[in-house]
Amino acid sequence: MNFSAVNPIGYSLYMRYMDEHPCWTFIASALAFCIIGTIGIASNGAVIYVTIKTKKLHGTTFVLLALTSAFELVHLCGEYLFLYVALSGQNFIDYQLAVQICAPSVFAVELISPTMLFIGIDRLISVTFVNFYKTVKLFPYIGGMLFISALHSALVIYPIFITAYKTPTMKITGFIGDLFQGDLVKQMLQIGLYLNIATIFVYIVTGLKIRTQLTANSTTSAQSNKRIFNSICLIVFFNVGGYFVQKCVRLIIVPEFISSPVTVWFVLLIAGIPLMISASSNAFILYFSSSRYRTAFGTEWTKLRSIIGIGPSLNNHHTNNNNAQIMLPMTTVNRINANIVSPQIQQRI
Repeated sequence: MNFSAVNPIGYSLYMRYMDEHPCWTFIASALAFCIIGTIGIASNGAVIYVTIKTKKLHGTTFVLLALTSAFELVHLCGEYLFLYVALSGQNFIDYQLAVQICAPSVFAVELISPTMLFIGIDRLISVTFVNFYKTVKLFPYIGGMLFISALHSALVIYPIFITAYKTPTMKITGFIGDLFQGDLVKQMLQIGLYLNIATIFVYIVTGLKIRTQLTANSTTSAQSNKRIFNSICLIVFFNVGGYFVQKCVRLIIVPEFISSPVTVWFVLLIAGIPLMISASSNAFILYFSSSRYRTAFGTEWTKLRSIIGIGPSLNNHHTNNNNAQIMLPMTTVNRINANIVSPQIQQRI
C-alpha cells in the first residue's frame, strides 16, 4: 500500500525531516509531552492508590474515577516512544512496530471517553433511582460498563492493526496521535466526539436534577450528591474538554482551514497539549475540590513520609508517649526516695 496515499501528512513530514539529525523540533516537542506525561502518571497513580487504600472511596463513582485514572496512566506511558525516537536520532519509526509498542496506550485512551460518560450516567442514576442505586452490585455494575467501553476501544484499534499489517514500514514519529491511521478511524473518532457531547448532556441533566432536589429539600444526601457532582464536573470540564478540543481540531478545523500537511501535523501536536494537561489533572482537581479526597491524600501522604523517613514516625510517636507514661511514675518514686534517704545521710554526716 502506498505510504503517501495512506498517510499524506506523515509522508510530507517524513520527506521534510528524515535527514535532519538531531531534529530539535521533535526533541523539544517530545520533551514537553513527556514532562507533562510524567506528572500525569504520578497524579493518576495517586488517585488509584488512595482509592484502593481508603474504604470511603470504594463506591461506584470513585471506582470509575480510579479506572479512568488507570486508563490515563497507560495512555501517558505511550508518549515516551516519541521521546525515544527523537533522542535516538532516528526521527521516525516503522508504523507496525509503533503500533505493537503502543497498542495498550491506544486501547486505554479509547476507554476514557465511554468511561467518563458512564460516570455521568452513574451520577444520574444515583439521584434519580436512589433505592436501586443503594442495592447495586459493584462488580456486575462496573463490569458491564467496562465491557461496553472495551468494545468501543476494540472497534477503534481494529482498523489501526489492519493498516499496520498492510503498511508495516510506513514511517511515523512515534507521537501517539500518528497511530490513528486507517479507513475506519475517522468514523470512530466521530463516535468519540459524540460520546463527549453525550457526556456533557448527561452532566447538564444530572446538575438540573440535583438542583431540583436541593430546592425541594436540603438533606445530607442531597448536599453530598452536590459536592460529589461539583468535583466530577471539574474533571469532566478538563478531561472531556481536552478530548473534545482535540477531536474537533482533527475532524473539523484541520480539513476545513489547513492545507499544508506539515502544518496540519504541528496543529494536531499543539492540540494534543490540552489533552495531555487534562489527562494529568485528575488528582489535582480531586484534591482541591473534594474534602473526601483531600483527607485521603493527606492520610496516605503522612503514612508515606513516615515510611521513607522524611516525617515523624507513627511508631516513634507512640513509643515516645509510652516512654513518657513509664518515666512519670519512676520520676515520682525517685523524688520520694530522695526525700526519705536525705535525712538518713544527714544523720550519718
